[in-house]
Amino acid sequence: MVSSNVNRVLEEVVALTLDERRELLSLLETPPVPMSTPDIHDLVIEALRKEGITVSVPPPMTSEEMARYDSFRPVKIEGRPVSETLIEERR
Repeated sequence: MVSSNVNRVLEEVVALTLDERRELLSLLETPPVPMSTPDIHDLVIEALRKEGITVSVPPPMTSEEMARYDSFRPVKIEGRPVSETLIEERR
């Protein structure tokens, strides 16, 4: 059973000139270009660039860099917080 869309297309093809049919045949013989869905990460970066918010974005961290980041432990300092000392010294 042929759908109504196919019947309409066939009617349109019959109405084409010889050159138009050759062009259509050429288009049908070429393999379709695969449509890839853009990555959301790329879309966000492009939007930020368009708005002038950023110029460049560093590449994602490698697994080694991520492991180093995850293993980071801050150094404990005794006494008052450094921020309080800085504020006091600036007065």
